[in-house]
Amino acid sequence: KDTKPKEALSYYKKSLDIDETYLPALVQAGFTAANTMNLFDVALVYLNRADNILKSRNSTKTADYANFKTNIGVAYHSKGDLDRALKHYMDSQSIRDGLGLQNTAVYALQMTNISAAYRSKGDLDQSLKYSIESQQILKRLGLQNTADYALIMANLGTAYMAKGDVDRALRCFMDSQEIRDRLGLRKTVQYAILMNNIGFVYFSRG
Repeated sequence: KDTKPKEALSYYKKSLDIDETYLPALVQAGFTAANTMNLFDVALVYLNRADNILKSRNSTKTADYANFKTNIGVAYHSKGDLDRALKHYMDSQSIRDGLGLQNTAVYALQMTNISAAYRSKGDLDQSLKYSIESQQILKRLGLQNTADYALIMANLGTAYMAKGDVDRALRCFMDSQEIRDRLGLRKTVQYAILMNNIGFVYFSRG
């Protein structure tokens, strides 16, 4: 589905022609259309159909469903519909809260999604609040030397940069760089974005 998404999507469609309620095909069709092909409207048709089926089956109080809601939120976020993205992110958070999963790495990354949505909406205070929450969760878990922590530090730096606090932004970016260097994650898209952000901070400082 990653290397031949059109072919994958055509087979998911054939599966759904046989059984239009077949959940694995609906979910995979939605994720493939959104994440690989940038066909967000098409993806959301499949994902919302899957959502309705899961609700009708009372399968909405699980960690898997929370992950599913997050992915719907990502599709709306990529489409630019930030209010709907936030609704799905918040639904996912609420499910995790109910399951007592607040002190987990996945929960921390959920906070990062919410932070990014608020930043896109221009609500920098809320964005920073969720980024800091995300960082604190991973610190409590002792996961500072991980790719997830590097990602969260980069996002925290972006939040500070958006607020004009370039010194804090730079410290966060440098922390993220040091972690990625230790983990051998230099040849990645995320590392390139991080280098660009560090360059932007130095440029803004003259």
